Amino acid sequence: MGLYVALFITLAVIAFVSNVFVDGYTEDKNIPQWIKIISKVIVAAILFGLLMLLGKCGCSSEHEYTPSGETTIEHYEPR
Repeated sequence: MGLYVALFITLAVIAFVSNVFVDGYTEDKNIPQWIKIISKVIVAAILFGLLMLLGKCGCSSEHEYTPSGETTIEHYEPR
């Protein structure tokens, strides 16, 4: 159940941010509504893709690495 709530909140935030980006960029411009909607979908897809790529990035790992390549947990384990 918690996974569905987290997914819903994540998608709601992404939809809100993409809406703000597109509306802010197209403010005071004569752009048809259907182009704005397509742009919101494209921006939301890009943001979702970036979020998925962030999970694959090594910088988001919970383990810190030592210069030898071991994690700090492996480095400080008693042998």
